[in-house]
Amino acid sequence: MLESLPSKTALRVALRRAAHQIFDAPPLVLADPIAVPILGREYAEDLRKTATRLHKPFSVSLRAFLVARSRYAEDTLAAAVAAGVTQYVILGAGLDTFAYRNPHPNLRVFEVDHPSTQLWKRELLQKNNIAIPPSLTFTPVNFEHQSLPNQLRLCGFNPRIPTVFAWLGVVPLAFCLTHSEATVAIVDEERAAVLAPMLPELNTAGCKRVFVVRANKVIPKGMESFEAAVKPFE
Repeated sequence: MLESLPSKTALRVALRRAAHQIFDAPPLVLADPIAVPILGREYAEDLRKTATRLHKPFSVSLRAFLVARSRYAEDTLAAAVAAGVTQYVILGAGLDTFAYRNPHPNLRVFEVDHPSTQLWKRELLQKNNIAIPPSLTFTPVNFEHQSLPNQLRLCGFNPRIPTVFAWLGVVPLAFCLTHSEATVAIVDEERAAVLAPMLPELNTAGCKRVFVVRANKVIPKGMESFEAAVKPFE
């Protein structure tokens, strides 16, 4: 993304989540009552235009993928909260709406994103009368130039307690440009998820590794064929 502009990718993802609410038949994969309102009048025409692409195979597949990954993350989070987790960090939050419909009263949410994208999001929230809950903390981070652990700590994050990290879609857009290798760990049935080694002070024991990120490509473990599948759309 450009330094002073909000993320176009975040908008495209938000439009597809909103389209899922309007155009897909129930039961929805991800029921999100904030997905349409957060776009407001400013992007109403963009949302209307998505109807013309609803049944194109790539559009259908991408929309399904985007809502399924969010549903998986939120289901995983719910299981972790039931086990005692009280912190949730969304890396590259974009226009994610979980914090505004958070059903877990003791869960603190940290939305991490580029300062320009967060400013744009806060403007949309204000314009569209969506309240910012006290359980949410905006955490501005330029991933390519700032320390994620430092910025989280400055915003009140506690690295010593169980935490779930969601890292949806950020990896190929930012981290692969600046880190030769990083690991995402996601919550298993018994323990909270962590991001390692970028937050080395957190306890990673028992976490399930799901992605290995190298300089120029991102391949989910067990989905090596995915790399070939997406080649035509790069």
